[in-house]
Amino acid sequence: MGKQLVTKIRGMNPLAKKGALLLLAFLVSFACISVPTSAQAAVAALTGNAWRTTAGTAISASAYFRGTTAAPGATNTYSIAAGANRLLVVVLSINTSTAQNTRIPTVKYGLAGSENQTLTLATSDQATSSRQHTWIFYLNEAGIAAANGTNLSFTYAGAVPTYTGTFANAAVYTGVDQTTPILTPTTYNQGATANTTVGPLGTSQVVTTGNLALQMMNVLRTGSSTAPTITFDATPAAWTSAVNITRTGTTPAAYAARFAVRTIATAGTHDSTHTSNASVLDSMSAVTLKAGGVTVTNGSVVTAPSPGVYANDANVTVDAFTLGGSGTVTG
Repeated sequence: MGKQLVTKIRGMNPLAKKGALLLLAFLVSFACISVPTSAQAAVAALTGNAWRTTAGTAISASAYFRGTTAAPGATNTYSIAAGANRLLVVVLSINTSTAQNTRIPTVKYGLAGSENQTLTLATSDQATSSRQHTWIFYLNEAGIAAANGTNLSFTYAGAVPTYTGTFANAAVYTGVDQTTPILTPTTYNQGATANTTVGPLGTSQVVTTGNLALQMMNVLRTGSSTAPTITFDATPAAWTSAVNITRTGTTPAAYAARFAVRTIATAGTHDSTHTSNASVLDSMSAVTLKAGGVTVTNGSVVTAPSPGVYANDANVTVDAFTLGGSGTVTG
């Protein structure tokens, strides 16, 4: 077609030829201006695998784990939907009747009883001797794909304590960088000192466009069965509460715990300094999930080697790409 166009232009009279060349130059210039800029990926919860919001005795398709005198155990059926650049994130909070730092959890994923994938510990304050602790674990795309089943297993090393409120939950995110999925892992733990200021984190979460900060908060009010109320930090922007629940008990003495999973995608520096209406023992673990790949509208992910695709576009064109997911490619 290009040769035919050139032949036709050559056969035109001089005035028409100039007009055709000007039109061609205009079209080429417009095409260059219209070329999309480099794509910006964004971390997003995988449909069907967002944080569970209903209490249960195990993590399941619809529930998170919430306990009083027990911790999450070896059987938690958790299927993961198809996707690309996925990251399984598991949070855990444990409160005990006395300060300790010897109860160490391990989380695995796979076939119940013989799970072949061990989740990586992203961050935890487990080294601090206190009644309250939090953990964040993760498993990347390669680990999810290689898993021999769909069971989350929690096992523990160390002496068995008396529990005073426990919590565990899981979610899967897409569009996550698979080389360095976790940025700025950090914690906060005030030890045995009860106070009304919860935080700040040891290192602030610096969120840039496309990334997502995630926080597991655990506050324990002792000597009372009335759960504390938390006024969450909203500077420079408010976090989203994926889960914000309580657990109360009277063994071996009255207590009231509050567990909150919170996320924020707003760009900025977030130190997470919260306020409680009552003195509490407190623990927080936090990370930022780094974006990677380009998510398009059908949920697939395009990894482009050069500029030429918009994130979240329905129709994209790139020189070369890898497409994952269940979308249909035509053309």
